[in-house]
Amino acid sequence: RTKIWVYNRTLPTADKNTVIVKRLSPEYFWYLARAKYWVNNQNFPFYITRRNDGVYLQTWHGTPLKKMQHDLESIEGRDAGYLDRVTQASQQWSYLVSPSPYATEAFSTAFRHNAEIVEEGYPRNDILSSPDRHQIAESVRQKLDLPAGKKVLLYAPTFRDDQNISGNKFGFELPFDVEEFAAQHGDSYVLLLRMHVVVRNRLSIPEHLSGIVRDVSSHDDINELYLVSDALITDYSSVFFDYSILHRPILFYAYDLENYRDNLRGFYLDYEHELPGPIIASGDELWETISSLSQKSPELSASSAEFATKFAPKDDGHAAERVVDRVFAAEDSQN
Repeated sequence: RTKIWVYNRTLPTADKNTVIVKRLSPEYFWYLARAKYWVNNQNFPFYITRRNDGVYLQTWHGTPLKKMQHDLESIEGRDAGYLDRVTQASQQWSYLVSPSPYATEAFSTAFRHNAEIVEEGYPRNDILSSPDRHQIAESVRQKLDLPAGKKVLLYAPTFRDDQNISGNKFGFELPFDVEEFAAQHGDSYVLLLRMHVVVRNRLSIPEHLSGIVRDVSSHDDINELYLVSDALITDYSSVFFDYSILHRPILFYAYDLENYRDNLRGFYLDYEHELPGPIIASGDELWETISSLSQKSPELSASSAEFATKFAPKDDGHAAERVVDRVFAAEDSQN
């Protein structure tokens, strides 16, 4: 079976049956028109309609913490037609992958979709439960040239809707001083910075800190970054739902919680009581929490494990197999 992969760069791996096309190129539209199966984790352009016998598998890209689309009282940072466009796009979905009953409920109100729910876990998270995950992690450490003997912190925040630059491009400034991090924790930790895909401004990291603070925003697979990280620092991003599968510590650096909760998005969970880790409000508190991370690690890891049981109950390393059987095998058997 021929697979068409939409990608503007070079795939790390591809077999003889994989064709790579650039997004919005003539080939892109040609293959969209001919393909029976569409698979996406966001949306194709709203003005594209799948063929009558086409099957569209929407895998989405995270378990929602922050409210989305129809669940928002007002939408910041988007033009007046945004909600109509995304709603029109979601009406094309045939199947929607969900990792949990919690996500299924949020998707139903946020998207107002008509897709059949496939509540079988996230295929992209299979690597986190792979029997080879430790070997994969070591390979990634070597690829990133991470120094031996140091632990790794991954900082992966979301974007702010009120920092729109244009279209789907947003700005973001680091809410802490990397020099201060290096001074306090540079002997023990390497800090990996992974910005959201819609953040377009480049981070500025002083050259003399390159061995301590690294911008890995362009790394292809964030799951590989999870595997090499000893702890995650995030804010309102959905990344912590996935990271909890590893049963490792998660810190929530929510320096602008009041504005984000009350003015920008709001949450599906009770942010201050249901998260699997401490909520941190200032840079000084962040450094103090990192200092005590070794002592608190067993407790925080247990919190992540308990959280994953509820919010990632089927992310067991076999989600892709179940989704393929449920969607592709079932559809093929009908033809």
